[in-house]
Amino acid sequence: MSTAMARNARSLDVLTAEIHARSPRTTVYDIGDPDHQARESDHNPNRSGVVCAIDIMPGHGLDLGALAEEIRARRHPAGKYVIYQDRIASAARGWAWREHTGDYHDHVHVSAGVGPDGASTGPYDNTEPWLTEDDMTPQQAWVLHVMNYRLEAILANRPTVLIPARADLGTAYAKAVTEPNQLYTALNRPLTDVDEQALAAALGPLLETGATPEEVAAAVVAKFADKLAVG
Repeated sequence: MSTAMARNARSLDVLTAEIHARSPRTTVYDIGDPDHQARESDHNPNRSGVVCAIDIMPGHGLDLGALAEEIRARRHPAGKYVIYQDRIASAARGWAWREHTGDYHDHVHVSAGVGPDGASTGPYDNTEPWLTEDDMTPQQAWVLHVMNYRLEAILANRPTVLIPARADLGTAYAKAVTEPNQLYTALNRPLTDVDEQALAAALGPLLETGATPEEVAAAVVAKFADKLAVG
C-alpha cells in the first residue's frame, strides 16, 4: 500500500487530539520512516491503507510516564498495546506491564487494532476518548483546550491563535477557530525562555475566567519581568 494513500486509524486521531489538548506543542509521529518501512510495523499502512500506531515524543511539559499509565489503565476498545521505557502493556496480555526490549525508552508508542504488526484489523477506528477529562462537561473541556492553545501562542510569540477542532466533544466544537492573540498585542514584547508549566500555572486561572488582555499582560509583567524582551 502506497504511503501517499494512507490515513491514520481514527482512534489514534482522537488520542492525538486529546494529547494536543493537554500539550499543543507535543510532537506525535504516525506513518513510518524508512527504518519502519523496512520491517513489520503498525506505523506502516495495513492492507486497507490505515496506519495503526503513533509515537508521542518527550518535551513541552507532558508527563509521558503518567500518559502511558493512563492509556494502559483506561483499556481503550481500540488499544492493542502501549510501550514506554522498556515496558509494554497489551490487550492480549490483560494490560499488565511487562519488560520489553527495543527502541522505546524516551517516547510512548501506542498501537491500535488486533493482529500482527503492520496488519492490524478490528476496532482501530473506534472514536471513544482514550484519556480522562476529570468528568468535565464538553464545554469545560473546550475551555481547557482553548486555554492550552492560547498559552502555546503566547510562548511562541505569535500574533494569532490557531485552535484546532475537537469533534470528539460534539458538533458544537467540530470547527477550528482562529483568533487574534490579544496578549501579544497588549504586551508588544516577546517572552523568552519561559517555562511552559510556570506560564500555565500563572496564567491558566486568568485565561479560564475571562480576564482582559490588559489584566493578563499585567500578570505576565509582574511574574516574568526578567523574561520580557527590552521594548
